[in-house]
Amino acid sequence: MTETHELLRIGLFAEHAKTKLRTLRYYEEVGLLSPVARSQGRFRYYRREDLNRTP
Repeated sequence: MTETHELLRIGLFAEHAKTKLRTLRYYEEVGLLSPVARSQGRFRYYRREDLNRTP
């Protein structure tokens, strides 16, 4: 698995993708984009490469 420091936490990922957190959660709910990891606090983490997958 990828190291956490190489991943973007959901807030930063949303900022880079120019979208909202709720939108990313919706994408996960419908199976379009899933986080690659979660922290112990349940924060979602995404790969930087996945920024290319957001509309």
